[in-house]
Amino acid sequence: MAYGELGKSPVPEMGWTPPVKEEAPSCGSGGEQKPPQRNRKSKKKNKLSWILLLVIIILCMALVITVIHYENQQIMDAAGKPSSDTSLDGEDGDISGDPNDPADEVGVEVPQEDLPEEGWIAVSDLKKSAQEYYVTTEFLQSLFPENIVYKHGGVIYYATLDPTLPRNTYDRNEFYTKNGRTHYTFPDGSEAAVGIDVSSHQGEINWAKVAAGGIDFAVIRAGFRGYGSGEINPDKQFEANLKGASENGIKVGVYFFSQAINEEEAVEEANYVLEVLDGFDLDLPVIFDTEEVAGTNARANNLSKEQTTNCTIAFCETIKEAGYQPMVYASSKWYAMQLDLPKLAEYDKWLAQYYERPGYPYEYQMWQYSNKGSVAGIKGDVDLNLCFKNYWE
Repeated sequence: MAYGELGKSPVPEMGWTPPVKEEAPSCGSGGEQKPPQRNRKSKKKNKLSWILLLVIIILCMALVITVIHYENQQIMDAAGKPSSDTSLDGEDGDISGDPNDPADEVGVEVPQEDLPEEGWIAVSDLKKSAQEYYVTTEFLQSLFPENIVYKHGGVIYYATLDPTLPRNTYDRNEFYTKNGRTHYTFPDGSEAAVGIDVSSHQGEINWAKVAAGGIDFAVIRAGFRGYGSGEINPDKQFEANLKGASENGIKVGVYFFSQAINEEEAVEEANYVLEVLDGFDLDLPVIFDTEEVAGTNARANNLSKEQTTNCTIAFCETIKEAGYQPMVYASSKWYAMQLDLPKLAEYDKWLAQYYERPGYPYEYQMWQYSNKGSVAGIKGDVDLNLCFKNYWE
């Protein structure tokens, strides 16, 4: 931006005498030294120029934001949902779901008033726009119920469903939120059990307050394998949590955070859990926790689907042979991308998906829906869960 040619004076007229330069007044001399009038104008002009530049920058930013919002609105309107959706993007897959698959050209029907000519938008166009404008996987899952939608490495994938696997029958309309917790009502009017999962991260827990706060069950970490060291570690609060929860009438199950990279290590993890349980009568299953440790080079992150599946089976079979019921915990992404589900069909599932309502199509018996829960008797955040199966009766 041009600010003008400052500092240039008009040519003096003949006989013109320059003014005598005045000294600045000394401190306490009284009186105010006034700058020459032309300097005041220059400073005023400079100030106005900066204000004008600032205004232009603000207008440009507003224009960019408006264009982005408008285009995003067009995308969401075409899909039949307002762009004000700010649902959590769950971490929530077989990578066979290709956004550029020619089969995607079939299209998705949308309201006629949104697209007055055809009423259709090509699926490939919708997926491309969703990738470009960071549309949440939760919203996309509602548009593509015949896929498992997940994000990996910044790319959105649409895994094709396996028709041989049974679907869950949960009615999405029966999920509701009350006092910061999600609930589910069965057709007979009964409610899904409300629970938490805890570890040493929660510190010492006042289980009497937890029970009084409406918690029906708790899944307690028995131990974990280090994702770097590979060593099995006990959970320092395991015994206190198991005793405290059960003595206060809370139903209990246990889980082990696995980083097994072969079947032998998975069996070792299962045997460790059996050792610390020492025949304790559980109300819920013994759970194999398999998941990606994001942002790290965790030892189990880069296993093949076959390797992760084999580790899962080895753990579950060891638990089953000891007389306990096994279960598998994973995110919807990990189930789709890293586990061969037909080989795991006999084991119950615990789904981790931080959505307002679950969007996972296959059967699962428990749902972890938040890691930001607040429960009386526990300091800080705690994971919140629902259990749809009555294991204790």
